Amino acid sequence: MLFLWPKTVGGWIVWAIVVGAILWWLVYRLPRRLFWPSGARRLAQRHGWLVKDGQAGAGHGPSQWEQSVPAGTRFELLGEHRGFVFHVHERKKRWRRNTGDRWLYHHVVTVASTPTSYPGLTDSWTACYPTFLQWESPIYVALDNRDRPPPDGIRQGQGIISIERWGVALSKRDLLKHLNQLADLSAGQRS
Repeated sequence: MLFLWPKTVGGWIVWAIVVGAILWWLVYRLPRRLFWPSGARRLAQRHGWLVKDGQAGAGHGPSQWEQSVPAGTRFELLGEHRGFVFHVHERKKRWRRNTGDRWLYHHVVTVASTPTSYPGLTDSWTACYPTFLQWESPIYVALDNRDRPPPDGIRQGQGIISIERWGVALSKRDLLKHLNQLADLSAGQRS
C-alpha cells in the first residue's frame, strides 16, 4: 500500500481528486443505487407502508393495488405520512443513444392534500390508489417526452400535490424530504 502513497505535490493533488470522487460517489450515488433493493422495503416495513416492485406483474390491468403495476415500474410505495396519504412511484425507462442504451429513472411522489379520515387504515390508502395513478399518468408522459417540469418539480390540483424528478433515482433522504415538503404544503393549504 505504501507504493500508492504520493511522493510529490502533483501526486497529492491527484490523490485528493481521486479520493474526493470516490467519497462523492459513496455519499450521493450509492444510496440511490441501493435504496430500492433493500432500503425502500425496510423503510416501508418500519412505517407500516405498502410496497410493491415492478416484478409483481406489469401491465395495464385494473388500478387496484393488489392486482397489477403500471408498465415500467421499478417500485411503488403507498402509505401515510404525517396524516396524509401518499404514493411513491419510480419508473425506469431505456434511453437509446448512439453510444449505447442507458436506463433512466424517474419518480413522482404524490400526497393527497386533505388528511385521511381513518389514520393507519390501509383501506383508505388503497382507495386513493386509482386517483394517484390517474394523476401521475400525464406526468409520466411528460417525463418520458423530456418536457420541462414545473418550477421545483411541484404540481398541485384536484386535492393532490406532487413532486416529480426526471433522470434521478430516489434515495431515502430524497423520499423523506419530498414527503415532508408535500405534507407542509398540504398543511399550509388547510390553514
